[in-house]
Amino acid sequence: MNVPCLVLAIGLCSCGHRAPSEKPSPKKLTTPKEQAWTVHVEYQDDGPWDISYRFDGAHSALVFDSSNYRSTSWSSEVPGTRIENLHGLDVLLLEPESSQAQFSVMPTSSTGRGPAPFLQFSDKSVAVHVAQFSLLTVSSREEAEALHGNLGKWHGTQPTLALTLTSKQMMLTPDGRWVSGVLQMPVRGGGGYIYLGNIKPVETDDVVAVVDPGLPDWLANRFHMDISRIYDAHRTRWGARTNRAMVLLAFGGTEGGLENRGFAAGSQLSMLIRGSAYASENEDALRTLLWFFAHEASHQFQFRGGFSREAGADWISEGSANTMAIAVLHDLGMMDKARMERRYWRTHRRCVTELQDGPLEGKRGEAGYVCGDLIAQMTAASLPDHDLFAFWNAFRKQANGDTKRLTSEGYFAVLRERGADPAFVDSLVRLIRTPLDSAEAQLAEAMRASGLVPQFAADGGLVTMKFPAAMPSAD
Repeated sequence: MNVPCLVLAIGLCSCGHRAPSEKPSPKKLTTPKEQAWTVHVEYQDDGPWDISYRFDGAHSALVFDSSNYRSTSWSSEVPGTRIENLHGLDVLLLEPESSQAQFSVMPTSSTGRGPAPFLQFSDKSVAVHVAQFSLLTVSSREEAEALHGNLGKWHGTQPTLALTLTSKQMMLTPDGRWVSGVLQMPVRGGGGYIYLGNIKPVETDDVVAVVDPGLPDWLANRFHMDISRIYDAHRTRWGARTNRAMVLLAFGGTEGGLENRGFAAGSQLSMLIRGSAYASENEDALRTLLWFFAHEASHQFQFRGGFSREAGADWISEGSANTMAIAVLHDLGMMDKARMERRYWRTHRRCVTELQDGPLEGKRGEAGYVCGDLIAQMTAASLPDHDLFAFWNAFRKQANGDTKRLTSEGYFAVLRERGADPAFVDSLVRLIRTPLDSAEAQLAEAMRASGLVPQFAADGGLVTMKFPAAMPSAD
């Protein structure tokens, strides 16, 4: 779930580098007996943050499992230690091998893949994404490079890090606790944001929200109503509730192109929005933003109760979250069939492009969103009740009886159990797992086999189809 929903390009900030003579010796760290891996993060109001690692022993290479911005934004304070981006993965390289690493980091929201490492609010407060510190073990740089950016091929260990964050600012944890001075928490893989600042949260029955004071009035005045309507629609579709959400909504100003970037972890939804489209009341920008909220809320319902998803299968959760967000906006009267047709014309075209250079399985980035969106619509079309949300409830129930891990094998099994045509399921498996001779033709074949009844233009573009996830009873 470590990728943004919708990202339009923004610039990277680069770290300043100290002169070699000014570089300090690595900080001497005390490792708790119960935890061999630690990361100490010291927040600075105006300068670079200090980040210091201690490992269980000497390593020559380690892989970061989220974002890919560090090679231009993290400055090593230790000679021979550096970060390289290898095929889209940030890799920590230590020469000679070492049990420590130390960096100075200027906060940046970055254009890298994955959630923004920092959310910067207009009052200068900030939220830090704790998952950006997580590491995966590999034996060497060569092993890291051989992954070719696909963590589905990785077979090492993901240690739990003992994170210590120090700050003069108050800190709000992902579960809603305020902490002063020093915050300690375990980090392994995913995780939410820690907010550092003085914005007073506002509360509704659905959310506790830290809302940027710079948010334009036309958005701020309707925020509580809109978020409540989104959760009402989700509850109706799912037939279930989630814990009250903790929302961080940062606003980056009204300059430049539209950017919405978000991340969901447990009950926390974290969002950064910016762009000239938000300068004044704008129906299209509002629709995009509410789709964005609805997408992130989908993840809360998908993963409530401690569920996780297999690596390399973004299409399962991200694609379905796209589709569920469309359904929610349809229920709010903000997404009609004509808008869906325009949206899915783009979705189909992007998916064909993504499938042309290899199987969907294991791909990161846009592939899981666009192709997964079509797969979710195919899923709904293939079922007797055409109910994507009921399918997900059954999918979760199946995974709950095992490891609470949502897998592609489980997905295909539940499709068969709930009455999907076996021939369609077989075509879906091929679409996801095998190289395709003709991505456009084989995607069209799967769409037809599912019952979407797609219609294509002469140039191969999608003209229309059924939209069963939003309108199950439509002809």
